[in-house]
Amino acid sequence: MTNIKQYFKRNSIISTNSTNTKVLKSNKHNKDFRLASLSMKPNLTLCPASKAAGCLNLCLVNSGRGAMSSVDKARSLRSDYYMNYKDLFIAQVHKELTNYEKTCKKQGVIPTVRLNTISDIAYELTDIIVKHPNILFIDYTKRARRLKDVNKLHNYKVIFSYSGKATYQKQVEIALQYNNPIAVVFEKHLPKTFLGREVIDGDISDIDNALYSNDKIVGLKLKKSKGYQEFLSSGFVVLQDKKSRMDALQPKKIDIVTETEYSYEDEAMLANLIFAGGA
Repeated sequence: MTNIKQYFKRNSIISTNSTNTKVLKSNKHNKDFRLASLSMKPNLTLCPASKAAGCLNLCLVNSGRGAMSSVDKARSLRSDYYMNYKDLFIAQVHKELTNYEKTCKKQGVIPTVRLNTISDIAYELTDIIVKHPNILFIDYTKRARRLKDVNKLHNYKVIFSYSGKATYQKQVEIALQYNNPIAVVFEKHLPKTFLGREVIDGDISDIDNALYSNDKIVGLKLKKSKGYQEFLSSGFVVLQDKKSRMDALQPKKIDIVTETEYSYEDEAMLANLIFAGGA
């Protein structure tokens, strides 16, 4: 069994040379920025709204590089480190971010970090964002209640992630009260408008999505990959094919959930205990 604390004395939490497809596309498109990322193995604590959104069993952890055993192991270890040694985890993130900022300064690029590549941790409740004011942090979230606190931070840009699932509509209603971009996955093509907002192509760059898309819908087209049919029936994707819509309309048991037992309020309480007198 891997000793987690020893493992992270030798290994990084944040990947500064990620092979994640969207990270690579963003770095290629935005030459003045360098995007690093942090990938964990999600669960209901790290992604509290995933069940309500209908994406709990469809997470990216089961596709792409997440399906590789070595990648899955590394993500699991990061999750375990955060869950069991949060103070050590955050201290190491601070150290890695400081070194990353120095590297980016030498390279003449803007240090940019996505801390929630496939998780939904409220980092605004830690001291990480405020203690690294020269780093641009970008993220997606399914927790609309995060947006109020996130928007107080000049260097943290967060995109809300839409789902059409009935159990998730309260989150959507809250998100529409803010001008944060809203990411929506469409089955086949991008419409001109959705939810009363202009739709833009969100498959080009996450950095563009976060910085230049306020009050817009960040449109994403569903990729035909593992779990494609499950995505169509999940409620997470906006269906545009007649047969897909009819299949999705078949009666299903609805489990009313907003966030899990580990809510935003729980996280805020823990943050106050950990960072009292900190930032």
